[in-house]
Order: sequence, then structure tokens, then C-alpha cells
Amino acid sequence: MDTIHFETVCVPARTIATHELLELYHRYNAPLDRSDLNSQKKAFELLREFLPAADTANFGAKELRRFQEYLAKKGYARNYINKLVNFIRCVFNWGVIEELVPPHAAYALKIVQPLKHGKAKENPPRKDVVADAIEQARKHSTELEGDIFQILQLTGMRPCEACRMTAGEINKALDEVNWLYAPKKHKTAYKGKDRTVWLGAEAQAILKKYIDAADTPEKPLFLNTKGNPVTSNWLGNRLRKTIAKHNLPKFTLYQIRHRVCSDVSSEHGRDYARAVLGHTSMQTTKIYDHDDVHKAKKVVNARNTHYKTAKTEESPRILRIYRET
Repeated sequence: MDTIHFETVCVPARTIATHELLELYHRYNAPLDRSDLNSQKKAFELLREFLPAADTANFGAKELRRFQEYLAKKGYARNYINKLVNFIRCVFNWGVIEELVPPHAAYALKIVQPLKHGKAKENPPRKDVVADAIEQARKHSTELEGDIFQILQLTGMRPCEACRMTAGEINKALDEVNWLYAPKKHKTAYKGKDRTVWLGAEAQAILKKYIDAADTPEKPLFLNTKGNPVTSNWLGNRLRKTIAKHNLPKFTLYQIRHRVCSDVSSEHGRDYARAVLGHTSMQTTKIYDHDDVHKAKKVVNARNTHYKTAKTEESPRILRIYRET
């Protein structure tokens, strides 16, 4: 009797290149923040430059570590390198969920440690923008630009959150005094988190004219001269041109958010700053809060006041003179 042999033929699944993975990610899961979108593209452009034939199946821990070293030699700052690498990890993790990338590939990238201090160039720490610098920029900007700058100062919103504001997302009836802005699309929406921004009387006075002029509740409030919605990139470019043209102190839109964080933290405490900025983690708020030096100074000044008050309230010493008999 003849014996029948069965052979299992394993056909390997097609693997995809790293740039293809990014294209798919952006097609189905593109980040709302334009700066994050650009950073992701930059990360994969540099990865393709470093490894032109990089494939998701053979890109592992060793290659990622070499990629870090490559970026450091090109002169990129350590924090920026770590940011780009985190974006690569994020896209690979999504690829695992969608079964586009083998699980071991994402795990291999996860175990690579971020670059430590001294392994690449260090950028100077970001400082708070001085309130006067914002005021100077407002004076030399258009009414639209100046209004958005002021909204950012009053609320601490991300620039993209302010630019995407619509009348339909502002609740005027929730509070007798304040309005509540609850954007549907925001940075942590994918985590199921809500984002709310209280708008006081000063912010309301600025927004009222834009709300009255809005065609529909769904249309963004801030439109440029061509009638197109203002974007944070457009606004940032306009700010840079204004600063360069009038030789003003340099700052970025995000530094306004940092300024708000420091001010609120100094006056009310860091947890209040976390709530205003919409952070889910106090650790994130700590990055934005640059007011520790001033807080420590306030503590010392309070002790000085207490010391001076205590010295003043001390009972006067009585000098007794005894005469010999």
C-alpha cells in the first residue's frame, strides 16, 4: 500500500516598508495636531534616509539604536530625537493592532531606551514668554491675529484648539457668567477624554463678533481674508514674520501656553494649571510649568515677612541698673 505524504507549505505573508506603514497610519489614524503630523513624517523621512530599504519585519532594536546615533551625529537635539523615535514606536504599535506588523517588531522598539543626557546636543530650556512681548506682537498684527493671541493668553489652549473653535461647540447656557467650549476633536479624544475650556467675560467679548458673523454653527470662527479657516501653522508663520519685520522679542505660539501654565500654577497651584491646560497627567504639566524659581522665592519672602513680624513683636528688653551700697 502506497504511503501518502502531506507537506505543509508555509507561504510567508507580505511585509511592508516603513514608509508604507506610515501612509496607512495617516490614512486611518492621522493625528489632529498638525505639528504631530509633520513630526511623524519627518521621523520616517529620516528613517528612510538612514535605511533606504527598511522593512517592518527586519527593523528591530539594533537598527533603532543605530538610528538614534545617526540623528545625534546629524546634530539633532536629544529631546527632538526622543520625540521622533516615540512617533516611530507609536506607528509600529498601531501596525501590530492592525496585524500589519509582527508583534515582536513593536516589542523590540519598545525596549530601546531614550537617549540620556550627554548623548546628543542639548537645546536650551524653553522659557516663558514675557507678557509684554505678546502685547507688542499684538500691536503689530492684524485684528484677527491679535484676537487669537489674546484668546490663547486668556485660556491656555493649544493653538490648534483655538483655531478650530466653532459656535456650535460653545455652550452659553451652562453657567450664568461663563461659557464652556467643548471641542469634539482634540489631542486626547482617542483616549476617550473630554476637553473643556472655560471662557470668561474678556474672552466672550472677543469671540462675540466672530460668533455673530459665523454662517453656520459648524464652521470655524476664525477665517482669513480668503475666507478659509485659520490654522495653527498659518498663525505661527504670521507671528514669525511679524516678529522679524518689527524686530520684536522672539517667541512661539506654544510659549503662550507655557506662560499661562506658569501663571496659573504660581497663583493657584499646579493641579489647577493641569486642569486649565487639559492635561491628564501632572507630569505633563510639570514640563510646562517654568515657575519653580519664582515659587521658591515666594516661600522665602513669606518667611522673611514672618521673621520681620516676629522680631517687631518681641517684648522689649529691660535694662536693670543696680547701685552698690
